[in-house]
Amino acid sequence: MKTTFLLTTLLLPTILGLTSILAETEPNQYPQEFVADYMNNCTKSATTRGLPPEMAPELCSCTIAKFQTQYTVDQFAQLRQQADENEPEVVDNFQEVGFECLESMLYEE
Repeated sequence: MKTTFLLTTLLLPTILGLTSILAETEPNQYPQEFVADYMNNCTKSATTRGLPPEMAPELCSCTIAKFQTQYTVDQFAQLRQQADENEPEVVDNFQEVGFECLESMLYEE
């Protein structure tokens, strides 16, 4: 009995800590129409900037997946608006995520 209590006392904070960490890294679920709009705009933008059309959907899927782990749909919608207004910090963040995805596409094994 003492052993069970001791183990529970010692492990409970760890289990609770892991649960909160896992909850923070689970992606937010964006509405399907929101994702479709993003994919359409992202694909057009990527191909306009010179990315081959066959690579654009993969790049855009990667970026939206990364954004879903970082932002709620409302936060991301606000960031998209700020990026459209060319706010340098937001644009830089979006480009960094895009470069990370592109790098993973080019160098994946």
